[in-house]
Amino acid sequence: MYRTYGEADPNGALNAATFGTAPRRTKLAGLTLKKADYPTIGSSGDFDGDDVTDLWGRKTDNTVTGWPGQATGGNLTGFGQPFTIDGSVGGRRITPGTRLTSGQSVTSNSAKLTMQADGNLVITSNANKVIWSANTGGNPGATALVQSDGNITVNKAGDDSTSLWSTNQATTGKPEHLADGYVMLQDRGNLIIDNAKGQALWSSGSAIRHDYNGDGRSDMASWYTYSDGHAAFQSFLTNSDGTFNAPFGSYSSGTGSWNVNKMRFATGDYNGDGRGDAAMTYDYGGGLMKVFTAFGKPDGGFQAPVVSYTSAKGSWYSESMSLQSGDFNGDGRDDLAIWYSYADGSDRLFTLTADVRGGFNPPFEGTALPAGWWDVKQSKVVTGDFNGDGRDDIAALYGYGDGTLKMHTFLAGPTGAFQPDLTSWGSTITSWGDWNRTYLQAGDFNGDGIDDIITWYDYSDGSDAMHTLVATSTRDGKFNAPTQAWKSAPGNWDHNHMMITTGDYNGDGRDDVGAMYGYSDGTSRMYTWTTKPDGTLNGAAPGYSFTTPANWNYAANTVLRPYN
Repeated sequence: MYRTYGEADPNGALNAATFGTAPRRTKLAGLTLKKADYPTIGSSGDFDGDDVTDLWGRKTDNTVTGWPGQATGGNLTGFGQPFTIDGSVGGRRITPGTRLTSGQSVTSNSAKLTMQADGNLVITSNANKVIWSANTGGNPGATALVQSDGNITVNKAGDDSTSLWSTNQATTGKPEHLADGYVMLQDRGNLIIDNAKGQALWSSGSAIRHDYNGDGRSDMASWYTYSDGHAAFQSFLTNSDGTFNAPFGSYSSGTGSWNVNKMRFATGDYNGDGRGDAAMTYDYGGGLMKVFTAFGKPDGGFQAPVVSYTSAKGSWYSESMSLQSGDFNGDGRDDLAIWYSYADGSDRLFTLTADVRGGFNPPFEGTALPAGWWDVKQSKVVTGDFNGDGRDDIAALYGYGDGTLKMHTFLAGPTGAFQPDLTSWGSTITSWGDWNRTYLQAGDFNGDGIDDIITWYDYSDGSDAMHTLVATSTRDGKFNAPTQAWKSAPGNWDHNHMMITTGDYNGDGRDDVGAMYGYSDGTSRMYTWTTKPDGTLNGAAPGYSFTTPANWNYAANTVLRPYN
């Protein structure tokens, strides 16, 4: 690596021809890079604010590394230790040509990809449960192969020409598909196919959402506001049967440090380490908003929140925005999305992608909805990977003035920007019911690797039911008509007394429904509805119970969810 200074030509402009001449070159100490490792290097100025030029290099897997410049006497003399700028999240990169034979595995922080002796390619979680399968059992000696284009195939023993299963991404005709793709078993648990640009094309959908302690099962957490004005995170870890344990506190604030009425909450894995984190926006008034990240701890608690993005004054007003979370660009780190409703009746979807430290980059705009086309008060929004491409999307159930309903999906593109909506299932008021009595959650309830939607319907006679809208098998982001997954007789449940989240609470690869229920006598109880193999739900299994109202106030909780 050399430093060279240019000189002016007779007109005072830079004479580039003088670059690289031997008398003007000085060799820099402390850095030697192989072209095979870093095919692209460059400098974009000063990254770390010390007024010394820094260097960056992009590896073949799209990861970008920086080296801080070091100066002596005002001259660049070398480079310091490398630091990550951006790129692929943690995990095991599986290069083209890799073959897994019987018994061989690849392991990341929260998942293991194994070619079993029976010929089935499976992913198991830290709970030692199969959470994804190629369903190729019964073929002893079969092997899994990562092809030169990044496709994954399971082939018959000794016969690569006979494929038992394939991701088939090379033949889909997607414009973003390129040769030289690769596979990543992410630390968060997803098996991802990326193209040569590092853009996600296919996902196993096996990441365990809001797993706060990394044990392979989803958990629940809340922000609890105490009567004296201080607040704390409360974590509800799960047992192997999916039921919830007693909560425990972690970060606890000083009195008056936070005003929950000025906050919006979300949850996701923002640094891609396989443990769930929390994100909060705080409205300081005058259009000034800050985003805070509270990283998950190994025990399932949370660290103190740190500022991860600050807006300019006059740019964001909390009463006009809703906060969503998901991995919208498919890089293995959850991002934030803001649905912003303007005073003129128009709406825009913004994305704040997460950086490698779990902070957030400045927002950029995706699709824009013209004035009069959308009323956010008539939409109920969830996030999930509804087309199985490794990028989370936004889905919304819209209630029209005539009583009809329709599902809209806003697919995320490779950058994380949201595309114009596509519509699928719709209903009349007579064939479905009241939009106001319909409540949405998202998750993979049948274990096929694509997220679905489940609705809780609160009937006027006091009965309740959940219906599942399964994502179409064509992976186009649309949904099939709802089918009933569970029903309860009148008088058992009241949705107004529930805080619901979905997740894989028993770690079996299918998402379940969990809730905190607040009773009229001041007591509270945790419940879990686990899913059956056919996608329907078992009855509510009781978990921890708060029997002393003085020790737990249901209304003081704000349960963390990926969508709000």
